[in-house]
Amino acid sequence: LHGVRDNSVNLLISLSAGLAALTCARYVRPGGYLLANDSHCDASNAHLHGADKWKLIAVWRNEEWSRDSTLLERCFRVRARSVLQRPASGPQWRAMTVDDFEESLRLSQSKRSFVCDVESKFFLFEKKVKS
Repeated sequence: LHGVRDNSVNLLISLSAGLAALTCARYVRPGGYLLANDSHCDASNAHLHGADKWKLIAVWRNEEWSRDSTLLERCFRVRARSVLQRPASGPQWRAMTVDDFEESLRLSQSKRSFVCDVESKFFLFEKKVKS
């Protein structure tokens, strides 16, 4: 971004903007925010590849923001879509992997081999302060 200084922005909005979370993280000041959705996998990208930069602090659920730690822990957790792919003990939730992320980039949500535990319109991340 021409003319934007590093660590000068309080809020980066990435709604259907592609993979901006990592590329533009340098412009967000420590303690600043990223508002992202996952329609182009940017929230998943921030979570998986930007864990050193971003911390998930809230999700939009039921028409309000939730900071519930149990809910936040369930974000970016997946299980096999097909009953045949699941263990006999029932659905086994696991952390999203890089392979899952790459599948998300290639396939629409209905064609993926997995489903997400928590679906949300918006994810709010805070940029970590380096110590």
